[in-house]
Amino acid sequence: MLRHDRLILSRARRGLSRIAAMAERGCLWIAGVFTAYMLIVVAFNVVARMLFDATGAALNLMIPGAIEQASYALIVIVLAAIAASMRGGMITVDLFTGRLPRRGQRALTRVWYLVMVVFALVLARAFGGETATLLARGDVTQDLGMPLWTVYAVVTAETLALALVCLGHGLGAVAGDPAGPADDGKAGAAAYRDTLA
Repeated sequence: MLRHDRLILSRARRGLSRIAAMAERGCLWIAGVFTAYMLIVVAFNVVARMLFDATGAALNLMIPGAIEQASYALIVIVLAAIAASMRGGMITVDLFTGRLPRRGQRALTRVWYLVMVVFALVLARAFGGETATLLARGDVTQDLGMPLWTVYAVVTAETLALALVCLGHGLGAVAGDPAGPADDGKAGAAAYRDTLA
């Protein structure tokens, strides 16, 4: 039965690895789309503002609510980027961790990933609760009148993706993880890149 349990655990880890990789890819895609959108809105508004000033306010091509759009896009970008940035491991203080044996370093890395899972779940619960409250009240954004719950719903999904990505790394389910099986990092990193492709 022990062999059967190992097989099930191995399949579960592979499944978690695939799901975590998909969540990470999704976060990268969201961050890229919202970054491009924010850059277009800001750049267009800068040019439109110059035309507005040059024509003595006769030509107004500025996008309504551009600052609001850029602000909400930035929130979405930052949270998506956090989940996507977990791939290479978290930032560590080498002065401390470098003195630990390799096994201790992996254990500490796993602990930090699992702490991040808890943190992300706490954030997801808070943002999810706020999403429900805003939806029930019908709150809208100040300039555009866009339903505010939509922003919070996206942020809630991103924090859940962060929890999923960190769980995958924390359990060492993703090949090449700093918390994963001992290897030189090259084979595991290549395998992980293949899951992202």
